[in-house]
Amino acid sequence: MVDYSPYYLKNFLRKVPERTGEGRTPPKKNKRFLKTLLIVLVVASVLLLTDYFNGFLIVNKIKGAFTGGDNKYYVLIASEHESETEAVASATVVRANGGAGYIIYEKEHYYVALATYLSREDAETVERKNDGTFIYEIEARFSLFPDMALGEKARTILTESAEKLNSVSERYCEKTLSASSALQETSDIRNDLLNLKAEIVDAELGEEGDSLLSVVDDAFSAAEALLSGGYSTTELESVFRYVVTLFAYSMR
Repeated sequence: MVDYSPYYLKNFLRKVPERTGEGRTPPKKNKRFLKTLLIVLVVASVLLLTDYFNGFLIVNKIKGAFTGGDNKYYVLIASEHESETEAVASATVVRANGGAGYIIYEKEHYYVALATYLSREDAETVERKNDGTFIYEIEARFSLFPDMALGEKARTILTESAEKLNSVSERYCEKTLSASSALQETSDIRNDLLNLKAEIVDAELGEEGDSLLSVVDDAFSAAEALLSGGYSTTELESVFRYVVTLFAYSMR
């Protein structure tokens, strides 16, 4: 009698014994976990959607807690004066040469701005090329903004507008953006500020909203003046730099 056992088809897959006790998750617990996870996701989605319509009030506060504060702007100062008359004269010369010529008055001194930058590295690069200049740091604390959803929304829009305007200014001054394209992009920024201004007015916030409205109105008016001023291509360089500096200073 022949032994055929060596030719039997063998199952090399070992059967894993079913775990019991602590190593095994009962089916009911799995279902409860998935149900809890689903509820958490739904609640998070609702909160995020609500926060979106409130100008990302919660998101901005969380971001501020982790980033350590607000944005910073770096203003390159061309000169410092104790007299307003001297500051105005200096600002006139700075504007004639394409600089901002924006005058900052702090602690009984007048500072004439050459340009404003979003990074210290960029400001330092230009500073090294211009003897006698120094950097004046502005932290955007939005101290005049009320602690409410609309205030947070205004903060977000103003910050984004300043960044967009700075980008337009840089590209125009570097001759990589035409005057017509620069003004078109500025028009979009102006429209965003106009809509924000209208929303603040419609909210009827009373005295609490007056300071908020004044800051937004200053930014809107500056963008509007840039568009309607009829400036030459040379003058536009100075005006763009002036308005960017105004945006940064208004957010302190």
